[in-house]
Amino acid sequence: MELLDLARRLKPIVLGWFDEATMGVTPGSHALDPAAGPHTGTLTLTYLDQSGAASGEAPVWDGAAWMPTGVMAAITVARGDLIVGNATPQWAALGVGAGGTFLRSDGTDPSWSAIQVTDLPAHASTHLPGGGDALTTAAPSVNLSVSSTNAEGSAASLARSDHRHAITSSANPGAAAALLASNASGFLQLTGMGIGVAAGAANRITIVNGGSIGQAAGPLLTFDDTNNHLEASGAELHIHGYDLVVFSDAGSSEVIRLNHDEDFSVAPDIAFTASGAIAANDNLYLLIDGDNGGTGAAFVIGKNATTDSFTEIMRVSEAGFLGLNETENAGMDIGISINQGSYDTQILAGMSSDVAHGMTDKAETDTFFFFRKNAGDAGGLGIYGLRDADSSNNGAINLWGYLGEDAMTAKTAAGYGIVNILAEVKSGTGSAAPGADQNLLAICAATTVRFIFDTEGEMHSDAVIGDGNDWDEWDDLALAADLSRLPKARWGDLVRYNVEDFERAGLVTLSVDGEGRQHAFYKHRAMLDFHNCCFADVYRRLQACEMALALLGEGG
Repeated sequence: MELLDLARRLKPIVLGWFDEATMGVTPGSHALDPAAGPHTGTLTLTYLDQSGAASGEAPVWDGAAWMPTGVMAAITVARGDLIVGNATPQWAALGVGAGGTFLRSDGTDPSWSAIQVTDLPAHASTHLPGGGDALTTAAPSVNLSVSSTNAEGSAASLARSDHRHAITSSANPGAAAALLASNASGFLQLTGMGIGVAAGAANRITIVNGGSIGQAAGPLLTFDDTNNHLEASGAELHIHGYDLVVFSDAGSSEVIRLNHDEDFSVAPDIAFTASGAIAANDNLYLLIDGDNGGTGAAFVIGKNATTDSFTEIMRVSEAGFLGLNETENAGMDIGISINQGSYDTQILAGMSSDVAHGMTDKAETDTFFFFRKNAGDAGGLGIYGLRDADSSNNGAINLWGYLGEDAMTAKTAAGYGIVNILAEVKSGTGSAAPGADQNLLAICAATTVRFIFDTEGEMHSDAVIGDGNDWDEWDDLALAADLSRLPKARWGDLVRYNVEDFERAGLVTLSVDGEGRQHAFYKHRAMLDFHNCCFADVYRRLQACEMALALLGEGG
């Protein structure tokens, strides 16, 4: 191309900076004479004077006129800079971008940027797997492993370093069923896995001793092979919908064991255990040990639990104390204490499905005994026995005493029996024998007293005045004389009356035992009244004799 043709195309050209002293010309436009060559036309050479500009600044020719210096932003020229118009607007420098970036427009300003996915045309569906012109991939040269690097594909194929295949037992990942594979839903199938240790067996996850599953702050499962412990920490254990079933190995004595600080030798320890192997007839033990042999621990059941408190309703201590609504009893080491609070109902009861007495105003019909307070605000013990109409009509309460040796025979103030009833009254903080004439024992019909035994040893029996027998139809002294022969059965000595007459007179009750022997139960109150009648009869007879003797004396 000829020089003049180039000039016509370029019009005025700014050729960098010119120094006036060096060039020997003044700023402005200068024509080059074409006469020196075969070309025609004029080439105008324009250069700028930088004497009035600040460092790095220069007026710019816009093709028609010179722009003033202020239109150009202050810049420091660096290699690779591009001149762009900014938002001021001014001409400004756009520094060269980082390696691998390209000039990209966001519709307002240019900038350097990596190529974005949205900048690329859509991938043709035919090149996708299964398409008519799918891109091929190259198989790795070796099995994938932790340390190996997948080889890149050839020029005719596509094999990325992050391309994945199922891990199989074959050197060719596609030649055998996958040992580690996921399905279309993303579910992962494992044949076996080892965490921190080689896989132990098929269909098992093997974890190294001390290994964990979960979060450090919980919940966390830690596996302790040394002590055969599985520790769950940092969370509560919730089992919903099913029972918790735990079995131990055959011969082991522990099934479930609870401990709060991993030291079973000294810390509170509770174990639900069977003696030896689990079997249908094994006992179940709840073992409590708070201090490795002491007596301070207890098994406690409570109610109304909150985050930091509860109400205790039952306690079983390591010493053998059972308390219901009671935590201790100063007078008891091993035993059962029940605190009824302010209730006045039964405190202990026995029930049986064989019993149906029907006295439901007293207790449920299957209750055969119960204890309760005699007085709601004062105490005292009431023992109640209830019996239905089956079998014999007796024995609502029986009091038995079994002595392992011969009983005492002394008839003194210290002659105790096989069954003893002791009565005392309060004396200071203790008790003592009742005082004179105080009642020791009473026998009642319902709430009506019929017999009283007092401190002096007297027995008092109730007799309604005007409601008794005077034996006027009997010869009292003859009846008493014949009755005196009854203990020795001297029937030949009976003068007027026989044993049946004694029963008709209301003095005895006759019976025959299993061996055919005849018995007579004396009626003590009737006998006392009868003896009084005999004394009265003797008195009347003596009085008659005295009167007769008095008359004889007067006649003499």
